Amino acid sequence: MDSFNAVEDLLSKIARLNASYDEDLLTDLVSSLDYACVDYSEDIMSKIRSNDPTITSLRVRFTEEIDDALGELGRHIGENTQLKQLVIRGYRDEDEPGHFRLLFRSFCEGVSRNRSIIRLQLCRCFIGADWSELEPLFADGHLTELDLEECLVIHPSCIASMLLGNASLKRVNIHQHQWEVRIVRTDEANRLIIEALAANPNLASLSVMGSYVGKKSCEAIETLLSSNNNMRTLTIKDSLSDGRGIGALSNGLTASALETLVLSDASSLTNRSYCVLMTGVSNMLKSSNSQLKRLDLSNNEMNDDGISMLSGGLSGNSTLQTLNLANCLFSTVRTWQSLASALSTSTVEHLIIISSGLTDEDIAALSHGLSSNFTLKTLTMSLNPDITSIGWQALSEVMPNSALKELNASCCGLDDESLLSLANGLAANTNLKTLTLGNNGRATGRGWSRFFRSSILQNPNTAMETLVVSSNQFEDEAMLELTNDLITNSKLRRLDLSDNRSLTAAGLQLLSTVFQSNHTLLEVVDLGCNAVTNEVLRGLAISLVGNTTLEILDVTSENITPEGVREFCRVLCDPSSINSTFSSNHTLRSLFQYHSPVIVPEELTSLLELNESTNKAEVARQKVLQTHFSDSNSTMQVFAEMNLKVLPASISWMGTDECGHSLMYKLFRSMAYTCEY
Repeated sequence: MDSFNAVEDLLSKIARLNASYDEDLLTDLVSSLDYACVDYSEDIMSKIRSNDPTITSLRVRFTEEIDDALGELGRHIGENTQLKQLVIRGYRDEDEPGHFRLLFRSFCEGVSRNRSIIRLQLCRCFIGADWSELEPLFADGHLTELDLEECLVIHPSCIASMLLGNASLKRVNIHQHQWEVRIVRTDEANRLIIEALAANPNLASLSVMGSYVGKKSCEAIETLLSSNNNMRTLTIKDSLSDGRGIGALSNGLTASALETLVLSDASSLTNRSYCVLMTGVSNMLKSSNSQLKRLDLSNNEMNDDGISMLSGGLSGNSTLQTLNLANCLFSTVRTWQSLASALSTSTVEHLIIISSGLTDEDIAALSHGLSSNFTLKTLTMSLNPDITSIGWQALSEVMPNSALKELNASCCGLDDESLLSLANGLAANTNLKTLTLGNNGRATGRGWSRFFRSSILQNPNTAMETLVVSSNQFEDEAMLELTNDLITNSKLRRLDLSDNRSLTAAGLQLLSTVFQSNHTLLEVVDLGCNAVTNEVLRGLAISLVGNTTLEILDVTSENITPEGVREFCRVLCDPSSINSTFSSNHTLRSLFQYHSPVIVPEELTSLLELNESTNKAEVARQKVLQTHFSDSNSTMQVFAEMNLKVLPASISWMGTDECGHSLMYKLFRSMAYTCEY
């Protein structure tokens, strides 16, 4: 049943995609197909031949075992109407023996008749003349995505010929190509492919990664962007290794209608070439017709002139939502001053500056820009360990009135003084929903205690829903301060305390008081990789008896046993009476988010799976049925003594057993006097 539901979900996404192109929907669809992908086997061949609707994605690896079945497999694929994705991996074309090449052509000829495949992925293949047999597949109008991954294209004109005239492809990915090794031929090959794509008015996304983009390729991209108003996403990653053709690419960007632009890993460009590239980006941002929403410039060296141009574009832009500057090396503090000034008036909602070598001066400049910014919602600044308490003090001063919803400062080397500065800045904040401070090992247990003593969680108007403090020097004293805050907090939904090795079992037990609180709304708590023992499990289990909010409690630990985990069975289903079973915990559905370190009792697994249902009344009913009315020894006396006005409703609620016998049938069997006459 699950397989059929998955297929129906895929078909629904495909229908929506055909109706209106959406990059996120296509990405979601591709992920679904990848997850469902199966390798060729005789059993799979049989299912493809019978048009089995559960087989929507097939991977064909070229090995000796598949030789004789190639022609037949191709024919069945051609006749199949359920396949949505075909992955061909490892065919070496001109290196293959003659008879195998004939079989491959027969395979391609069969595949070309297919009318249901929407995604074709060629991986680690030699692509030559043999592939021309697939041309009808491209001309048919069903294919929407083409992936060329780590292929050696011997005859690029073959691919170009198949693409020319195609009007159905919406996304093309060219990743890590060698294109016959030599750079000149690589550039020429990319030109042929991109020029063929330029004739497709419906192409919406082009990604070139790890494949040289030179003068000819850049000129082809300019033509593509200038002639296609439907292009929404352009990704050029680790492909711009010199400045040849950058001017043409820059001109193409200016005239484009892109919504997402990725120009990452171009650190080998000269300062002059990078400035030319940033001129195009800036002009695109300034354009009154700009539609750019996401800009990724990660893994580049940011010189003053280039950032100045980018900042000029940001100042006059009203569409950009996400700016990714992760792993960018900023040459001087002037670059941050220029960028911060632009951010003060921009509409950017998500700023990513991971591992950007931030200093106190940089943070001071950024904080100054944020002081007058009311659109930035997410600031991701992890892996910047050179910021001292001076920088954190500058940031904390703008936090009380900040519009930020998410702040990620993991791996930033926060020490005790820095933590206190940040806590003081956040104490009066009423907008921040997610705070991530994982892996800040310089802060001591005392520092964390002071942090929670001045915590945002104490603010009755706090908006905080997620707190991540994993992999720190968290100690029992800090845990006491945190739990004191949580007992009266009614906003926090997710708490990550994983991998805090300084916490003892006694410290972890303090959470029991939180789970018993009437105020807590915690839904997910991660205690993985801590000192969780069987005794801790026992205490946590007991505290969850009346809890109706916690869904996931990760207790992954090397110190627990199946007996300890079994403590949760009685909490999830108390068999002592019908009322106790009915009042059991019907919310907790997982004890291990990733993997279980112990063998989980089958009874507990069954109960956790049952709790996954959102219909908690039905969960309670099923538990009562399975526990008290699943066999002939069921105790019916409780119904026999029940008030007659309540009895019919109770019987109706309980329904029937697995054999189809109604509760009324069992009731009368247990009350022999009702049958006397």
